[in-house]
Amino acid sequence: MVTILCGKSAGGKDTLLNELKQNNGFESIVSTTSRPIRDGEMEGREYHFIPKSEFLKKIENDEFLEYRSYNTTYRGEEDTWYYGCPKDTLDKLDPDKNYAVILDMQGCKDFLTYLGKENCFVCYVDTNDEIRKERAQSRGSFDETEWNRRAKDDAVKFSDEIVDSMANARISNDAGSVKELCDKFLAAFSEYKESIAFRTVSDIQWSPDVEILMDALENVSEEKAAKGMELPLERYRNMTYEERLDYLHDMLRHNSCSDYMLTEVLDMPNTVILPKEVVKEAIEIHDTDVISEYLSDEYGFFHEGFSLSEELEAQITGKELE
Repeated sequence: MVTILCGKSAGGKDTLLNELKQNNGFESIVSTTSRPIRDGEMEGREYHFIPKSEFLKKIENDEFLEYRSYNTTYRGEEDTWYYGCPKDTLDKLDPDKNYAVILDMQGCKDFLTYLGKENCFVCYVDTNDEIRKERAQSRGSFDETEWNRRAKDDAVKFSDEIVDSMANARISNDAGSVKELCDKFLAAFSEYKESIAFRTVSDIQWSPDVEILMDALENVSEEKAAKGMELPLERYRNMTYEERLDYLHDMLRHNSCSDYMLTEVLDMPNTVILPKEVVKEAIEIHDTDVISEYLSDEYGFFHEGFSLSEELEAQITGKELE
């Protein structure tokens, strides 16, 4: 899982990243930058430091998944610093490890596209503007003009609309406590990992307890939940929670959800492929228990209440509808 930390300048992203690496088992995704190395930094730890000319050459060769530039003033002279993540760095990540990286929202979007949303956790560190400025001033070498420029830039790049479209969680860092910030992050991270355990609707145990089923559906995307309930997405979105509960009660009572579930079981690459012969037998003897018994006996996978629409029955048996 790749954690993407994002937020405005001096909001606490670096502090959180260091805490995750030092005490919580996260590993860095080491980006590349053209800016000068700072006192206390080490090549290959904070960044890979390369000359601007080399960075621009890598851009030309399409070696970066994402890169960004910042106009700044360094030692009294205007300069442009580049930051980016090489594609080959991401291609070598271990899927069983937790990684963390700091990105702006454009970089976040590129990561989500390249790695897949289900493999990323986007956490926005939200800090009051005045508090951020006070912290930046306490670091020394504070430049008011440069800060105002960055604050104006941040307001555009981290608008609520942009953040809400990508972030899985927002955590506040107004208190300035490293432990409190880390605890908030770990709670949100744990909740997110639990929610994506339901990667498809077919992974849900279709329990007769509708409350349990509703909780499970709440943890999948709206598209998958609507599909699982055999509803158009817009209709699903317009239903209240109580209306969805009533609809699920009715679905399970009349087994009207079974068409969708059956088509899922017929093509479950990570669990079981149900032979069509078994489905045909169930149709011929008009006994849908055959399917559940077969799954239970052969695979230990239990599902009850299959019913077949005329269209699905025709599709499986090859019959033509009149």
